[in-house]
Amino acid sequence: MRERFVFIQLRGGMDGLAALRPDNHEVLKQKRPGLLADGYRDSGEGFAFHPALANHHRLFMNGELSFLHACGLPVHDRSHFKSQDHLETGKNSANARHGWLAEILEKLPSDREAVAFGSTLPIILRGTKKSFNWSAPRITDEDENLMRLLGTSLYEGDPVLEPLLPQFERIGHLTDGYSRDDVSADPFETIGKMLSKKDGPDIGVINLGNWDTHDNQKPRIAKEFSNLDQGLGTLKKIMDNVWNDTVFIIVSEFGRSVHENGTNGSDHGTGGVCMIGGGAVKGGRSLGIWPGLEELNLFEGRDVMPTYDVRTVFAAAAKNHLGMAEPFIEDHLFPEIPKSYRDLDLIRRRRKIFGFV
Repeated sequence: MRERFVFIQLRGGMDGLAALRPDNHEVLKQKRPGLLADGYRDSGEGFAFHPALANHHRLFMNGELSFLHACGLPVHDRSHFKSQDHLETGKNSANARHGWLAEILEKLPSDREAVAFGSTLPIILRGTKKSFNWSAPRITDEDENLMRLLGTSLYEGDPVLEPLLPQFERIGHLTDGYSRDDVSADPFETIGKMLSKKDGPDIGVINLGNWDTHDNQKPRIAKEFSNLDQGLGTLKKIMDNVWNDTVFIIVSEFGRSVHENGTNGSDHGTGGVCMIGGGAVKGGRSLGIWPGLEELNLFEGRDVMPTYDVRTVFAAAAKNHLGMAEPFIEDHLFPEIPKSYRDLDLIRRRRKIFGFV
């Protein structure tokens, strides 16, 4: 058994209140009258899923997805870039440069590997040689044989490129070719296909943008939720053969303001929502403590109060799914993390702890 793990980051500050609306939402009607959608899907756990999140709701009702509302980073900063850095390094220091998934990879057996969909390697995978990035071809009419010929002639004999030739050939194998006709531009399809192969990577990273909804939020976020939901459905379908060994996490750097702004949108917030799912997850649960949305319960009078460190979800997955030991998690991976992560019973079949600290 090889555990698979997919980290999905929603860049821009996804509105957790729009994704999972509290059942008692009378306060929301007053604070954001133009942002509420119709047709939310009841979870039976105090929150309802946005109508565009049909696959999310289906996974939740099937016990394959849980969520942690009102969570955030220990460093409260409404800057996208600073918050994304903290999210990817797992550290409270602005000087941290290595990603927490890269640090986990360094502790895993030598044949474990990670891939990110995109033109650059994200911070979360920096700090290890066991990761690479991949994006779909930009040219529309590549010839398969020509690509292989160019790869061989360009790489062989070159002191810098020749060591990369096996990786070039392996990517062709993992993506089933080099032509755009064969290689999907859908990150969920590509990552799912790679992680499903017996000799493929074990960890995948997907970054999705367009979540900074300062204006015209209602239709914009519905479109993004639809894209995310379809992607999740694709991921489950393609990873069917390894789904029971798979955990995914969906998270954003922060949430949005509780009050609607003057341009039919919401502004940078603090407390957001994190979702954890997959065939290896004990789902169907709302985790954490909900603080409510009354004025006295808001963070700085405007945001959802973060009552839980979002890194606790990462730490629980690192321990019980990826096999990291508690000393490594608490002393190195996520410094100053609350010990409450030990009580997050998220994984159906817990991974035996590796002997590395």
